Amino acid sequence: MLPLYFVENDFGKLGREFIECDRDKNSRADIVRKIRSGGIKPVKIIEVTEPCEDFPRGQVLDVTAELIAEAEQPREPRSHEELRQALVDLQRDKNRDLIKEGLHGW
Repeated sequence: MLPLYFVENDFGKLGREFIECDRDKNSRADIVRKIRSGGIKPVKIIEVTEPCEDFPRGQVLDVTAELIAEAEQPREPRSHEELRQALVDLQRDKNRDLIKEGLHGW
């Protein structure tokens, strides 16, 4: 079972609040990506592991410092092939959306 992450976010003058994280996009990598992009300013990040064989009663950990440190690490730039594939995928998705909306070929 994959762990779930709960993020208490700092909204400045508006205060602090736990933000919603879609269960399908609630991975460690997604939380780190949101920290890097500035989408969230975490105060506390809690990792919850549901009961399983390894943890029959489940497990709750404070991983705030760990994920912030991971987000601050320099990233390797993407290769030319990865960038090319990303552009191909973007164009394919755009064309699919235009066809779906009936705007393709205008």
